[in-house]
Amino acid sequence: MTTKTALRGACLGMVCASLLGCSAPPDLHDRVVPVDNTKPWPTLLTSQSIAELTATQTTEASATDETVSQLTARAAALRARAARLTGPILDTDTRTRLQASAAPN
Repeated sequence: MTTKTALRGACLGMVCASLLGCSAPPDLHDRVVPVDNTKPWPTLLTSQSIAELTATQTTEASATDETVSQLTARAAALRARAARLTGPILDTDTRTRLQASAAPN
């Protein structure tokens, strides 16, 4: 990198920084929720309690035969839909007519 290129880059960076400094700060009124000091601090979970929670959720979310068959049927329906969408958009007659009308006279 040449000195001239480095100087141009530095000047461009300074111009951008000065333009950002001239912008008005964002209006955060009514966007930031004030902190309620009357509420207690949230309780922290131990790694043991997190492990127990995830084990319970994993057991509840285990796939049953019915869930697997529903997902298999949905996947097949989506594959069939994708196959219908991969065909040509215009049929041969319409394409020929459009190309004839767009051809220069």
